[in-house]
Amino acid sequence: MVNWTAVGVGFVVTLILGIIGLYVPFLGLLAPIIGGLVAAYMAGGKYIDGIVNGGLAGGIAGFITALIGFALIGAAVSVLTGYAGAGAVIAIIGAITGFIIGAILGLVGGVIGIAIKGKPAEQPMTEPAPVARESPNIEFSMENIQKCICSTCPVQEESECVKEKLKMMQEMMQSEEKMMPNPEDVPGLYCATGKATCEGLDTEKMCNCVNCPIWAENDLANGKPMGYFCRDGKAM
Repeated sequence: MVNWTAVGVGFVVTLILGIIGLYVPFLGLLAPIIGGLVAAYMAGGKYIDGIVNGGLAGGIAGFITALIGFALIGAAVSVLTGYAGAGAVIAIIGAITGFIIGAILGLVGGVIGIAIKGKPAEQPMTEPAPVARESPNIEFSMENIQKCICSTCPVQEESECVKEKLKMMQEMMQSEEKMMPNPEDVPGLYCATGKATCEGLDTEKMCNCVNCPIWAENDLANGKPMGYFCRDGKAM
């Protein structure tokens, strides 16, 4: 999945290092790799995410810098040859070449960035308990809603449905009436209500349950399921 904020930061890093590379040997060649690494590390995810975000950061930077450079060369060629179209052809070919080279170097950096950060699937949520026991049912209450940290969980941070429900729930709780929301309107407390109704959850990302006070208070590490309640259902 493309994280445009991360791509933008990687793009800026690549440009800055590329400019410095005009005076420092080899830094210009390393700039897309470093920019891709930064973009992938910020975005996180799997190796394919690192390839996409790192490749875009390096490719876009390579395209723009090559377009400017070859446009100047093309303008000079057009003046010397008297053929105006020559400059445009040189600029386009140069920009495409710059994008390809920048993207290749950027995706190399993207793979390195993910390798440094670590894939979510390679980071276990918790050590499995030798013997699982049934955990108590979690009450759907205002107190538990306020304790719940599902709203900050990476698994659902990209879901537009979740964002909309969070906004509506906050408006409801800030109103004078302070009405108790319905379970289906709360994008969280899945340990009490069960699987999420929203689409767009990315369960490849790291679950946040281990940091939740409700999870700790009720010893849900030894329950069924142990986490990812939004995917697997409520705690039993």
